Amino acid sequence: MSLALPPDLSFVIPVFDERDSIAEVYARCAEVAARLKLSYEIHIVDDGSTDGTDAVLRDLAAKDDRLTVIIFRRNFGKSAALAAGIQRARGGIIVTLDGDLQDNPDDLPVLLDALRAGHDVAVGRKTPRRDSFGRVLSSRLFNLLVSLLAGRRFHDCNSGFKAFRRDVAEHLELYGERHRFVPVLAHWKGFRVAEVPVHHEPRRFGRSKYGAGRFLAGFFDLWSIGMLTRFRHKPLHFFGRLGAAAFAVGFVILLVLTILRLTVTGFWFGRHLPWVFFGILLVLVGVQLFTTGLICELVVNLRPDRRADFVIKEIIHKNNGS
Repeated sequence: MSLALPPDLSFVIPVFDERDSIAEVYARCAEVAARLKLSYEIHIVDDGSTDGTDAVLRDLAAKDDRLTVIIFRRNFGKSAALAAGIQRARGGIIVTLDGDLQDNPDDLPVLLDALRAGHDVAVGRKTPRRDSFGRVLSSRLFNLLVSLLAGRRFHDCNSGFKAFRRDVAEHLELYGERHRFVPVLAHWKGFRVAEVPVHHEPRRFGRSKYGAGRFLAGFFDLWSIGMLTRFRHKPLHFFGRLGAAAFAVGFVILLVLTILRLTVTGFWFGRHLPWVFFGILLVLVGVQLFTTGLICELVVNLRPDRRADFVIKEIIHKNNGS
């Protein structure tokens, strides 16, 4: 076991087919840490690259004992790569960035300033975006949905360039597409999250791994996170709200049709059957959602391993000198 003191910074860099850029990313991270006079370590996780990225990383690791390379047997996804790197990180502050040179390590001081100001997580907000119009548009839509669910505005939740304190990392469970929601997860756990403007460089090598499939995966994980984090111990609040909304709309439709039938001469339901069936459908769906919420509540409360989901910031006791 090493007795060396933990470094100030731990860089965690997930890569997938970034042979042409990763050496420069590594060098620039080392340069900015040296310029800031901070001790550091670098963890680069090769997420199943097939373009020779692993050979480049082996050469780099042979020359620098501050660099650790983790190579996956296959492509497990960015969340898994980040989780593997964060698990080995020892630094008081963990910095994540992509390996495609679009994140500029020279902007690290801006993130660190946000942490010194009292925040627990600093997210680099790419300004301006150097992506295609379609990707920028989908990103804005995605961030809007995230903001509605999170209860606060996020402009660039999916930014790979982040810095956060070690205690934040201990409460992150990264899998699927959850790497996109680190700011949301931290916010829901009670940590202070800041977004700060950083440069976004145009891609010089390779091609983007982003596509429609990743957007859909992120959308599904967004709802999964909302359910498992905000409503994990109170599922009735989730299903109950949806059920109440559906029931209310259906009830109003049927009520209006009934009033019209009783007050308007010549009004008959046959001409408005689509609305009748739609109202009945919403009422039934509302009842089913509410019932599903009750069943989930029973399951949650009957679990023998049920534990409170909270994060302790500080324990004050007379004998510990606080």
